[in-house]
Amino acid sequence: MAQGATRLREIADKSGIPSTEISKYMRVLERDLDLIGRRYPLLEEGRKGRARYYIRNNFFRFWFS
Repeated sequence: MAQGATRLREIADKSGIPSTEISKYMRVLERDLDLIGRRYPLLEEGRKGRARYYIRNNFFRFWFS
């Protein structure tokens, strides 16, 4: 995500993790560790495949950018 990938598919491609498995890792980072966040475009809240991910923790955002 620090390299500009914000969609789940882009993150999977850049990380080398299959797109079928990346969602469980993103869920852990989002819910359990609270390191990343998920935002939806206006009027598309909750639609599958429309979410954009971002690094929530300012220290990690600085370190990996």
